[in-house]
Amino acid sequence: MPTDKKYDVPLDMTTENSLSKIIQQIGRGSKVLEFGPAAGRMTKYLKETLGCEVFIVEYDPEYAAHASQYAKDCFVGDAEGLEWLERWRGEAFDFICFADVLEHLRNPQAVLSHSKQLLKPDGKILLSVPNVAHNAILIDLFNNRFNYTPTGLLDNTHIHLFTIDSLRRMAAESGLVPVIEDATYVNVDETPEGGLYNQVPENLNKILTQREYSVVYQYVFTLQTRDFVRNHSVLSQKLLVPHSVDFTFQVFFVRDGGISEEKSSSIRFNPLDTSEFFVPVHSGERIESVRIDPINISCCMRVDSIRFVKTEGFVDLDVNGLNTNALVRSLNNFYFETDDPNIYVPKMDFSDVTGIEVKIAWLSEKEFISAVKSAISSQRAQIDEQRAQIDEQRAQ
Repeated sequence: MPTDKKYDVPLDMTTENSLSKIIQQIGRGSKVLEFGPAAGRMTKYLKETLGCEVFIVEYDPEYAAHASQYAKDCFVGDAEGLEWLERWRGEAFDFICFADVLEHLRNPQAVLSHSKQLLKPDGKILLSVPNVAHNAILIDLFNNRFNYTPTGLLDNTHIHLFTIDSLRRMAAESGLVPVIEDATYVNVDETPEGGLYNQVPENLNKILTQREYSVVYQYVFTLQTRDFVRNHSVLSQKLLVPHSVDFTFQVFFVRDGGISEEKSSSIRFNPLDTSEFFVPVHSGERIESVRIDPINISCCMRVDSIRFVKTEGFVDLDVNGLNTNALVRSLNNFYFETDDPNIYVPKMDFSDVTGIEVKIAWLSEKEFISAVKSAISSQRAQIDEQRAQIDEQRAQ
């Protein structure tokens, strides 16, 4: 095994990481060309678990010697030299993989463009690259820091940096089209890069948290040739989550007529996983009313229920009757244009309330519009029925 083992880490198929996202797309028995296999953790899985026929290109001879035991053929050398292209000119692959490889090349576009010559007509190129526009890096740049690290976004062997725009542009200039745009996500306080939101002014903090793709750690793209996509009308799947996967659900308790952060309870959550919330209310607190801030970005949602749990029993609020700063609302469907959505609960007796339960469904704009149209149609039907009843009574 190589003495430098920084890329010799176990394969994790139990979580969503760049390798697991790539491997999940590869069918059993496929013919695969893998660039940069290192010690062969993915190569081994492809051969032994999926029964694939794998060809590999590896720069490091020690890594190549270990990974080649799982490969049908192995080219040892620089991918940018293109000798592998002539060596396998007669081969046609179902998948070509660049898992965290292109950022290590001087001219990744050239390698990517040439590699498509070895694809089957319907073949796919699967790749992952780090996102240099991650908020952790931008925070460091604001503070005049840019430090390479042994691994991660700023791995000290990275010589080419990517953003979402440069990645899409490289694909287009290589004659390739992203048919799946996906990513992995790491919040700022979980990265090894070091930048934290409390290291920048509050106004910049707000701008950073609202940036699209601000916590994308790696982009994971699936590419096919432009001709194949055009001739077969292949639709692109954009699985990217534009905003942070870490949001805040917050309840403000109004006491003595005032409201403040100190008089609130908040929950950090991922809207992909969470739509039900419970906030405990401590006994003995003098609460006049409550304001619920369901999320800290503009969005569409359906509030299914707001329930106040009491010492004995519970009280369900009529969501349709609550005040809100939503730009558009229809029944319990809300569209918030502001990044500070509010739902106001009127004054009530909170003396024996022990907790607040809120159930929310996060909607796309298309789903919201559909829900509003449905509500309007229902209301019109009710009005028409009432008019018909009135006309019938008049006729009598």
